[in-house]
Amino acid sequence: MTRELPAETVVVDEELRLLLRGLHRRQSGLIRTVTHASTFKDFLLKEEIMRGINEAGFEKPSDVQQNGIYYVMHGEDLLAQAKSGTGKTAVFAIGILQNIKVGPEPFQCLVLSHTRELAVQIANEFQRLGKYIQGLRITTIIGGMDEEGQVLTLENNPPHIVIGTPGRVLKLTKEGKIKLDNLKYFVVDECDQVLQQIGLLTRHAKRCPGDLPENQA
Repeated sequence: MTRELPAETVVVDEELRLLLRGLHRRQSGLIRTVTHASTFKDFLLKEEIMRGINEAGFEKPSDVQQNGIYYVMHGEDLLAQAKSGTGKTAVFAIGILQNIKVGPEPFQCLVLSHTRELAVQIANEFQRLGKYIQGLRITTIIGGMDEEGQVLTLENNPPHIVIGTPGRVLKLTKEGKIKLDNLKYFVVDECDQVLQQIGLLTRHAKRCPGDLPENQA
């Protein structure tokens, strides 16, 4: 059941507006209808991704995967709602991995999650589905972990995919450590929870200017 967000959680910070509303690139020739896929082979995925899917034990796409993966692959905006355990994470992970360009162009995908544990789970899903994509770099940016080490990774080995929690990601984005020039995919997982968290962070920042403390990330 979808819950309405209270009015005070509306994001008022302009940079947050850009993240939540503007960071995506529409591509030409977008699909207008959903093609039914009874197997993962029907998506015409790269061999490396099919190897990851088979090794993960996926037998056939769930309903949300059948209806969602095509949209992600073809650059459509997508809002998906499904029960837990139906493979929602794989919807955007498979579609994004299909189109990621492994090479010198970093920061092609940013995923926000409302908890550290969920961010790690999402990163693990990207890792296992994309394990055979040579050169793919995935980084988790979450609060409660060594920020200096995260910054060094971003600077010395910039990832293609960043998965993180709002506090730490927004902080490092504003500091220019996470760069958004190449961003093609912006995913908000459990979006109602993330929006509430960002609203709280924004109001706290307005009351207490300066860096957010670690326990707010």
